[in-house]
Amino acid sequence: MTEICYRRPDDAYPRQVAQLVRDQGWVVEHDARPEWPAPVTSTIGLCRRAHPEFMVFGCDAPTGLALLEPLALAVQDGHRLLDCDQPNRFYPGAERIELIYFPLTTSYLPTVNQLFRRNGTAPIPAQLLLRTDLLEGPLTVAPRPVRKTTYLVSEFNARHHAAKAGDES
Repeated sequence: MTEICYRRPDDAYPRQVAQLVRDQGWVVEHDARPEWPAPVTSTIGLCRRAHPEFMVFGCDAPTGLALLEPLALAVQDGHRLLDCDQPNRFYPGAERIELIYFPLTTSYLPTVNQLFRRNGTAPIPAQLLLRTDLLEGPLTVAPRPVRKTTYLVSEFNARHHAAKAGDES
């Protein structure tokens, strides 16, 4: 059974999570801080198998568990999932999933870094789960050509304020 841990800011929590990882191999943590743009659900313990942790933003804990569990079980069975991989074979139905490297693990995955990161080493690696069906769809605005312009910030501010003043008149 996979345990869902709800991030708590107390001293006993990391010890409890570490014990669950020792007993079960990995757990799923759900962390919904008000200062974050969305809740984060992530695995803890896959790094002990030399694999990045998995994480997903913006869902409740049971949905996060449902998305992460097939991947964690695949890693537990010896599969290695790479960045930009499409691990759809681990999901029943038509779910379309992609994995991308996510570097901000010290901010968004503090528990795994507290438990398994050694002093002076890089943060524990993670892969962000993207549900590609949410990213696809018809363009609502035609893309415009990109123009690169180099100027000073003060020059930009002056142009921006002048343009804004022109719009208001």
